[in-house]
Amino acid sequence: MAIIGIAVCCGLILGTWILSNRIRIDREERERHFVTVHFIAMESVGAPDDEAPRTIEELMEMYAGGSHSALLKPFNNGLEYRRTDGGFEIAEPRQETVSLLRRDRLIASDRDWPHWESSGAKVWKFPGQAIPPNYLNTKAEQDASGNGR
Repeated sequence: MAIIGIAVCCGLILGTWILSNRIRIDREERERHFVTVHFIAMESVGAPDDEAPRTIEELMEMYAGGSHSALLKPFNNGLEYRRTDGGFEIAEPRQETVSLLRRDRLIASDRDWPHWESSGAKVWKFPGQAIPPNYLNTKAEQDASGNGR
């Protein structure tokens, strides 16, 4: 009986480790693709209103080879893209699993570097990527510091 108990415990530990790694790999893939989509969206900033993309499909069509671009593959629920006063906002439509016990969603804009909404942690396409100086604080951090908080 003890051997069966040990085998079950080992199976649970192994299963949890595998699931945790799968979630991490999926999260990192979403991060890399999201930063790339953000770079592409930055190309549309400053375009005349009649030429600027209004949806994620139009953005991908204009700059990434079509609305079925592989860049959107990791986003099971797609991405939301919205034009704002000459800029844009881009986000996952709902929170997704980022660890065994946590859910969050990626957000960014032409003024905010891609980051996790709840934690505020910035994301990168690759390790060691430099964040441009104008993106060092998220909009929420800038608003908080501007309000004297």
